[in-house]
Parts: sequence; structure tokens; C-alpha cells
Amino acid sequence: MHTVFESEILSQSQLLSERTATGREAANKAAALLDSSVTHLVIAARGSSDCVATYLQYLVGRELGVLTALATPSLYSDPRHVMLKGALVIGISQSGRSPDVVSVLTAARHAGSTDHCHHQRCALAMAEQADVVMPLLVGEEVSLAATKTMLASLQAASQFVESVLGEDLRKHAIFPR
Repeated sequence: MHTVFESEILSQSQLLSERTATGREAANKAAALLDSSVTHLVIAARGSSDCVATYLQYLVGRELGVLTALATPSLYSDPRHVMLKGALVIGISQSGRSPDVVSVLTAARHAGSTDHCHHQRCALAMAEQADVVMPLLVGEEVSLAATKTMLASLQAASQFVESVLGEDLRKHAIFPR
């Protein structure tokens, strides 16, 4: 007999396989936002999503050579305060409800920046502010630890960079098979 936590861990492989095609479609749409008008990326995240943001920052810098910054959401409470010209803004939230992350996407919308987000539930405030949504599609997180959503967020980040590159990152040395 497994605990809820163990069951969620054991379900991850199948859940990621099931979200791969839909995730790739969303990643292709998000990658299309990275056009010649984009000079840098700004990523907003909180909690365990910050780990995903750091991973995405590394991937984008290494594979795409694009300057990427992690947002400090408290600076975005007044959307007129922060200049986002040339930024592609990415919000990452496993719940889709983080007010801090929503404030950054709202500021991006106010500034006319393009943005996308990935999160578990699409009909929330974050999705309303985003041009493209990358849903996690792994079901309700029941255990306290963010297991399925964390791994799906990492997959979404990789799929975004893969879509921009047009190749599978697993071919690279940093992603051994």
C-alpha cells in the first residue's frame, strides 16, 4: 500500500507522457512570441516555481543566449513603475493563483509586452493576463509536496526552449539519456 505522496511520485512518468503532445503545442505557441522585438525575458515565480524559473533562466541563457531576469514581484504593484519594453514575460505558478505572479503579468499587459504562463488550472487570473498558456495537465496535487506539478513545470520549461531551438534538448550533454 502506498501513501498519497508515493502514489503521486509513481504516477509522474505516465502523466508527463500524457501531457507531452499538448505541452509541445502550447510550447510552440509560446516560442512564436520570441520574435525579433524581444530583447530579454522576465520570469515571475514564487515558491517551488522559483526553482523552475531558475532552471528556465539557465536553459534560455545557455541554449538561446537571451538575457533572462527573475522578476521581483513587489516592484510590479504599480504597472506603470517598471519598464518592460522588449521583454517576453513568463509567469510560472503551479496553482495559477499567485497574486505576486499575476501582478507581474498584469504589468506586462499594461506595458504592451507579450507573455505566457504555465500553471495547473487555466481558468484563473494568470491565464486571463497571458497571451499563451502552457497547462500542466497532471491533475490535482493532493500531497503537500508539489510533486507532479513541479515536474510538469520543468517539462514545460524544456519544451519552450526546445520549441524555440527546433530540436530535442536531450541530445545535448547537459541532458543525458
